[in-house]
Amino acid sequence: MTALLALLLLAGRQPAKPAATPRPTPPPAIVHVAVELPDADHAKLRLRAKGPVGPPAPLASQQLFFGELSVPLEGAPDLALLGDGFEASFTLPLARIPEKVLELDPHAMPVRFEARDSAGKAVFVAAGKLDLGDPGVVAIPAKRAYELYARLDRLAFQPSLASVAFSALLSFYNPLAFPITVRHLEYRVLAGHVEVLAASRPGFRLRPRQRSDVLVEQEIPLAALGAAASAALGQQNLTIQGQIVIQTPSGDRPIPLILGP
Repeated sequence: MTALLALLLLAGRQPAKPAATPRPTPPPAIVHVAVELPDADHAKLRLRAKGPVGPPAPLASQQLFFGELSVPLEGAPDLALLGDGFEASFTLPLARIPEKVLELDPHAMPVRFEARDSAGKAVFVAAGKLDLGDPGVVAIPAKRAYELYARLDRLAFQPSLASVAFSALLSFYNPLAFPITVRHLEYRVLAGHVEVLAASRPGFRLRPRQRSDVLVEQEIPLAALGAAASAALGQQNLTIQGQIVIQTPSGDRPIPLILGP
């Protein structure tokens, strides 16, 4: 009887449940990045993060990550606490961006910012996957970017008896420390809203931290120009629109172009 009672008591006992492992609190989410371009080799970023943060502490260093790729940042962190998160301002030397960043998706770019104390502990952290092409998330001054990195130095139409010779000199600056391979350039020449011609140019290579001139030429029969001939020969409000298609380890990627005088 005693043995039976002991068995019943053991059967009624529930095994102790292991203590639940607390889930780590996710860092504040990056909700917006405003970009300024003081010169062709640097970008000033103002990163806004939303989420709970700890108490302020003395900060000594900062670091930016694209995926697992680390980009050390100069200077002491410049942070401001907000009611729902924090804002960090820092300068990114573009030549420090590693070449492997081309393997990442620019429309879902994993970005992480860390501000650390003198012992190397991350005190303020923000992370998120950013669409670099969404101006609502990453605000890049387009006009300033074209001034620094892509410009139209010359555009001309020269008529002859049966055709018109088109030529344009484009200038590109690559601020990165590695070369960029352009597979091809697709373009349209517009006179106001009138399309004068559409064509493509074979690929070329943009050397690191250098400016590269790219010549575009096309011979167009007058008959093919038709009604656009007068607009082309008037050479007023001429612009080039299109895209350069760059080679990356994960496939070709287009970058839009709008170039004018």
